[in-house]
Amino acid sequence: MKSLLLSSLICLISFNGLAKGLDQAPENFLYKSTQAVFVDIQSVDIHYVFDVESKEIKAESEIIFDMPERGYPIFDLIPDVKKVLLAGKELDVDLISEISDPDKMSKFRILEQEVLPSTGNKLLLSFEITDSSLFDFSSDEVKIGFFMSDLALNGREYLEQYGPTNFEFDQIRYTFDVDVVGTEKEHEIFANGVISKIGFNKWQLKFPEYYTASSLYFHLAEKGRFIVKREDFQGKEKIIPLVVYAASQSRVRKGLIAAKKVLAELEEDYGPYSHDHFIAYMTGYGGGMEYCGATMTSLRALSHEITHFWFARSVMPSKGNSGWVDEAIASWRDNDYPRSRRVPDRSAINLGGFSQYRRSTTRAAYNQGADFMSELDYIFSQESGPGLKPVLRQLFSEKANSVFTMDFFEDFIISSAINSDFSTGFSEDLDYESMFSRYVYG
Repeated sequence: MKSLLLSSLICLISFNGLAKGLDQAPENFLYKSTQAVFVDIQSVDIHYVFDVESKEIKAESEIIFDMPERGYPIFDLIPDVKKVLLAGKELDVDLISEISDPDKMSKFRILEQEVLPSTGNKLLLSFEITDSSLFDFSSDEVKIGFFMSDLALNGREYLEQYGPTNFEFDQIRYTFDVDVVGTEKEHEIFANGVISKIGFNKWQLKFPEYYTASSLYFHLAEKGRFIVKREDFQGKEKIIPLVVYAASQSRVRKGLIAAKKVLAELEEDYGPYSHDHFIAYMTGYGGGMEYCGATMTSLRALSHEITHFWFARSVMPSKGNSGWVDEAIASWRDNDYPRSRRVPDRSAINLGGFSQYRRSTTRAAYNQGADFMSELDYIFSQESGPGLKPVLRQLFSEKANSVFTMDFFEDFIISSAINSDFSTGFSEDLDYESMFSRYVYG
């Protein structure tokens, strides 16, 4: 017992800096005889094999994570695990359990093997993607997109559908090795990472370290299936490589024209583009979904999704409670930035006052959230103030390519309101905390 306590003490003493990656995580909670612990995942390396002949998708993954407290590590992966190794030791796959948080907001995975506070833990997981709604095999090709949604009520429609990851608070370095076998037909990949082709139907993809569970874009299909247009766009600070692709030439042409116009507008309003990529998969229907510098979208929703390249996938929500902010901003822009004629004076609404374990964005963000932005715009326009857009520009400047909580956003807005650079005229008599309490936390 003495040696175990001493070992734990040594681990804790050498644990400087670990909490930094976990300061936006939900709280750990009691589970069975110990506690379930949110970890800080440093990297996830996945080797995918898409076997066209057998119509199977198999994967092996290596997760490197830091453990802040003694207990069972929390992560997420929806596909069933076929093999698990921790620190080189094979464990029973039944130790990978699916559980719910204390508030029953979402499900996720836990490894029922106690881990002491430590850094650089290595977890190896083998799994298969078997949900046929996620992919399509024919006799000689495979089609799959790692497409996601932030509106799923249980919050499990991010990367965990396709591979191991964490809650959105965690920024992780991802690497994919991809093999398409069992076919002689050439395939191609569209992704918001660095793609290296290392052989016929073999690639390695490296993604930036600031990505979270909702950041990554990956689309695999038969080569030639899409019309693809590549073009360089001169941004404010760098050349932005554009990739626009679709099933029709018309969608590609219209998407490219619209994308360049919106990019120029948003760089002017909020600051230089922060990503290394711009990818737009133009569909002929519905809305869209945003990733870091990538989107699957209709032409109608394209400008909304590009706005998310600044707010959502650059200034990134750490959890569902802060997810409303980017949808409110994008919807406010969709409506041509209307300015309210008064401070908020309406029924209370809950936009960001849910359980700390919530992973999805409330749909009220699109309307009541946009209303709140227009009311903030009115507040920041008083005494010849600049309105809300320069405040959001400052927010982007401070938090580009990083995650934020609701506490940070509230403090940022309030401090901006009393800052002489953004004089509002309400600094003395407007109760900002009560305003957030009623119109954000419900």
